[in-house]
Amino acid sequence: MRLLFGVVLVLLAALSLAPRRTLCKNCNIIVLSLDTVGANHLPCYGYARNTAPNLCAFADKNVRFQHAYSNASWTLPSDVSMLTSLYPSFHGMMDYADYERRLSSEIPTLPELLKDNGYTTYFGIPPNDRAFPSDVYSRGIDHVIPIRPGQEEERDLAAALETFRASAASGEKTFLFLHSYAAHGPYLTENRQKMFTDEAIPTVPLRWDDVYGNFSEDFYRYLLDELGNVVGKPQATIDRDFYEQLKNAPTLAAAQTLARSRLAELESYYTEYYYFAKINLSDPRQVEYIKALYDQKIYELDSWVGRVFLPLLEDPALKDNTMVLITSEHGEEFLEHGRITHETLYDTNVKVPFILSLPGATPLVSDVPVQGVDVTPMILDMVGVSRERQRFQGGQMSQNRLLVAESQTAKTVRTKQWKLFLTRSQNEWIPYELYDIQTDPMEQDNVLLKHFDVAKTLLRQHERYENVWQWRLRLGP
Repeated sequence: MRLLFGVVLVLLAALSLAPRRTLCKNCNIIVLSLDTVGANHLPCYGYARNTAPNLCAFADKNVRFQHAYSNASWTLPSDVSMLTSLYPSFHGMMDYADYERRLSSEIPTLPELLKDNGYTTYFGIPPNDRAFPSDVYSRGIDHVIPIRPGQEEERDLAAALETFRASAASGEKTFLFLHSYAAHGPYLTENRQKMFTDEAIPTVPLRWDDVYGNFSEDFYRYLLDELGNVVGKPQATIDRDFYEQLKNAPTLAAAQTLARSRLAELESYYTEYYYFAKINLSDPRQVEYIKALYDQKIYELDSWVGRVFLPLLEDPALKDNTMVLITSEHGEEFLEHGRITHETLYDTNVKVPFILSLPGATPLVSDVPVQGVDVTPMILDMVGVSRERQRFQGGQMSQNRLLVAESQTAKTVRTKQWKLFLTRSQNEWIPYELYDIQTDPMEQDNVLLKHFDVAKTLLRQHERYENVWQWRLRLGP
């Protein structure tokens, strides 16, 4: 099969005004999710450092969407949007408090829809990670393969890929969602040589043991204080019984052993205390230093892509009957807007890679905007699974569409030229920033006061959009 007009048929397949085209009927499917890999740190998206030679070489041979965006700035809501084709405020999984209420059973997920159409489904995801709630990812999933972050991750990723290959080689239509935390902070190099910096800043840890192997008296008190503020609340990562055990541990060593037993749930406290708190954010030299370490993490992940992932796709059992989508849940910020890590809805956080490979497809760079909610309808269209009765918010791809990203307190709506930031006041969305992203892609010049007419137009478009979707979702499938 040859895609004569590149991505044109892919886009026609997703437009409501054109018939959908099955371009990879019954193909095996891999979705490779590179958590925390922002498009603005990849050379094929314009970055100066050569952080991803293998990934970008793969993109150059396939279809690269130049303007791709996540629907949130962190893993849980972004992934659920990808797997349900609903924006975060519609699927409801916007924070750990929402996790406690569970995803509605009336919302179908991508693995469910594929399993109902004869696919064997695998998820390679981190164990005991509330960014991957079991009720979201277990429905329709035949097998969960633990991908342990850190020193075991490469081995686990390779095992997941071999399981996928064996299933496909046996004749099963097979779907694999594979997640990597390799580029996520803290940006540790262990004993490997630093690649993109000659700096040496002793206060910033480089080794796993320097972050997760530490357990001082001061950290123990910090941990108890932090956990005491949230235990019993929905955002708590541990239950009260465990907190009491930790609080009443007879010795510091016993407390450390308890904490290590729940490291997945306590990981953020270790990284904040032993890593991010060690960085002097008022020192540009240190900020550039950790940015270089982050770029190295991307490079090392890319080396795995070139060494393990891409050769697998050349296996005769997969080469002519497998589609691949490589993307990310979010990127990373380094004080471009006053913060570090991934909390805001600026493009440093929400612009992501989006690379599609289909058997026989011609290389193409597409400037049609895509977002996370397009993943599920795009895949279903590619492999010939009907979505006629599904309530999707993605898949209606066009140059003039309105794209949305959301957090608990803010929202952005964007067109090809404009990006509007909104905050909620009581029951209303209030504009507070506007950027002309064609002339100001780094979102540094807020032109809201100069172009308030544009903001009002975007706000009206967003309100109409919300009303239409509320009406459609109430109708049901």
